[in-house]
Amino acid sequence: GSAPAEAAALDVVRRSLDAMTSPPPLSLDLDPWALGLWAALSLGMGVLVIRAATRLGRARASWTPTTVDGRDVLLTDDTGPATLAWGRSAIVVPRWALGLPPADRELLLRHEEEHLLARDTLLLMAALGILVLMPWNPALWWMTARLGQAIDHRVAQLLALEQLAPQVERALEPKSGLQPRALHLEAVG
Repeated sequence: GSAPAEAAALDVVRRSLDAMTSPPPLSLDLDPWALGLWAALSLGMGVLVIRAATRLGRARASWTPTTVDGRDVLLTDDTGPATLAWGRSAIVVPRWALGLPPADRELLLRHEEEHLLARDTLLLMAALGILVLMPWNPALWWMTARLGQAIDHRVAQLLALEQLAPQVERALEPKSGLQPRALHLEAVG
């Protein structure tokens, strides 16, 4: 009589242990309408990105490769200043920038060059890719916009530090015993 009761009790213990040690089944129990809307939004965003990239590729083919102040650039009528990571990386300079005073033009070119060196355009492309996957997420839209602002702010700070570094070096050199070049590298890098 007690063997069936013991077997039943052991079975309950086994099932309880299995439930505690087995991971729960993975389930994406999404509403089919929500999943369809998500897919449609992602597809729509993907199409927009591909169309924009195609337009950019066509426009790029009409831009003039040239050298400005010793840097290879793509000269445009009205696009830029900007950097491109689509295809071969490049600095894009509008014709009006050629009329800037040399110091201002140098700052513009250094700004764009810094974006290329830091691969900022690739970071922005990655953020765009995430937006394509989750276009319904307003927080991602906000973060992507802020990312672009933060990248430009970082470059502006770096260039400001570079311009101030010689003054800081002159002011601190007699007091610190540091080599001027070492201080410059610490200030900007």
